[in-house]
Amino acid sequence: MTPSSRTMSPNRITKQASGATLLLGLFVLTTLAACGGVEPPEFASQLVPVGGQIKLKGEPLVGATVQFLPTDTTPGAAAATGYTDAEGKYRVVTTIPGVDLRETVGAVPGQYHVLVSKIAMPDGSPIPTEMGEADALEAGAVNTISSRYNDPANTPLKAEVPAGGSQELNFDL
Repeated sequence: MTPSSRTMSPNRITKQASGATLLLGLFVLTTLAACGGVEPPEFASQLVPVGGQIKLKGEPLVGATVQFLPTDTTPGAAAATGYTDAEGKYRVVTTIPGVDLRETVGAVPGQYHVLVSKIAMPDGSPIPTEMGEADALEAGAVNTISSRYNDPANTPLKAEVPAGGSQELNFDL
């Protein structure tokens, strides 16, 4: 072999460097993910399963958002949110930034104000799947549920989440 045949082309060096950079980046991301990266708040260990059914005039309310907002008597808790399915059933999740949602199912035991809303396009049709709720509201979408059910200061809906959780926190609007 001649000395010139052992020399790498600039393109080959660049490709090898890019591959090494990619591997290093994947290693760093994997390490951060494995370490968790974010320390969950203290209340995260207190979450219990919470769910139920929402009805409107006796019929299952499909496609509604259900929010549990902690009252002053439930300090240290965070809001929990769920969405109703075809039977009006919901389960809430407490969103904790940096923590997998599967690890945050439920709410902290205590007292909550419950809000229910259902956003629809002006013609009554559901929000298109590619459109977020904020974009839909900007495009003229409206809440189809009485405002008294989605005003934290005036909602008549209250819930007490027991220490063991509950799947029977039902509301008929």
